Amino acid sequence: MNKSSLLLSLILAAVFTCSPPVIMRLEGQSQPLPKATPPATKRWEYCAITGEISRKKDFSTYVVDAVIRYFPGREEKVEGPDEEEAVANAMAKLGDEGWELVAVNERVSFSVSSGSGNSNSSRIYYFKRQK
Repeated sequence: MNKSSLLLSLILAAVFTCSPPVIMRLEGQSQPLPKATPPATKRWEYCAITGEISRKKDFSTYVVDAVIRYFPGREEKVEGPDEEEAVANAMAKLGDEGWELVAVNERVSFSVSSGSGNSNSSRIYYFKRQK
C-alpha cells in the first residue's frame, strides 16, 4: 500500500467514524413519518360521602346511614350499625365500583352559649373515577 492510498484510507476512516450518521433515502422509497396523536383527555366523575344520618330502623333498633352524593344531583344511603361502620360500608361500596378517594375535608363548627363553648366536627370524603 503506498502513501497516498494509506492517507486516503485514514481520511475516509476519520470521516466515517467522526461524522454524524447520514440517512440515505432511495428514490421512490420515502414515506412521510406518521403523525403522533395527542393523548386523549381523561374525563372524571365525582362523588362524596357528605354525612351520616341516624334513624330508627324498627321499634328498638337505630342505624346510621352514610350519605353518598353523586355529582350532579343524585344521593344514596349506605347503612351501618354506627357512624364508623356506615362510612366504612360506603367506602367499600365506592371502592368496589372503581371510585378512588382523593381528598378528605374536615368541617369544624363552634358555638358559644351561656359562657361555654362547644365544637362539632364532621368529615367529607371526596372520590373520583374515570368516565
